[in-house]
Amino acid sequence: MEPDVHERLIAAVNLYSMPDQAVELLNAHPPLILVGVTGAGKNAIMDHIVRTSDYKHVISHTTRPRRTYENTNPDYHFVSEAEMLEAIHKQVFIEVKVVHAKAAYGTSMTEYKRVLAESHKPLLDMDVKGAREVIKHVPKLRPIFILPPNFDIWMQRLVGRGVMSESELARRLQGAKSELGEVLNNKQFKLVINNEIQVVAKEIVTGGIDTLTQGQNREVVRQLLEAIIHR
Repeated sequence: MEPDVHERLIAAVNLYSMPDQAVELLNAHPPLILVGVTGAGKNAIMDHIVRTSDYKHVISHTTRPRRTYENTNPDYHFVSEAEMLEAIHKQVFIEVKVVHAKAAYGTSMTEYKRVLAESHKPLLDMDVKGAREVIKHVPKLRPIFILPPNFDIWMQRLVGRGVMSESELARRLQGAKSELGEVLNNKQFKLVINNEIQVVAKEIVTGGIDTLTQGQNREVVRQLLEAIIHR
């Protein structure tokens, strides 16, 4: 990681705004956007949707290191910081962000169009910040925010992933606290509780999310926030 390139990359990401071409693309071909707190089961739901519907994941670009299990069928295009910076200057991305002040992630218009050219519907895996940037430019979009049923089940899912240090768990919960606080006050996000992957995935794909449950689901958000605060 070259310090100068890294600093310029972060600055470029912070200044990036969705190009008009990307706004037109998303208005013409609206995506399904999935967002969720860590451990809520978003990736499992996304994988099920891809396997059982016409939706296909739009592969993102990232500057984070490739993991050993990502040598085949990667979920990302792995690029250097210099390559990412050049792509940002060319405005090839729909949205771009830096996570934990380290790695940059971007969704390119080329990959979005590739999904459309293959006769699939685009599925975007985003964090709250990225989804907020998208709906700022395309207000008709309604990102789906995945929630765990309650705090105890949430903690079981997080800890069940393997050995996690207390500091790592605390960091993740603080990030989740920020995301939960934002979606609680932003009704453009549709809140969905992940009780059963297959059922939730079907509801999302068919548009069967009951608007009458949104008030109840917001109460779950409040309970999760309260549990984080008093943990």
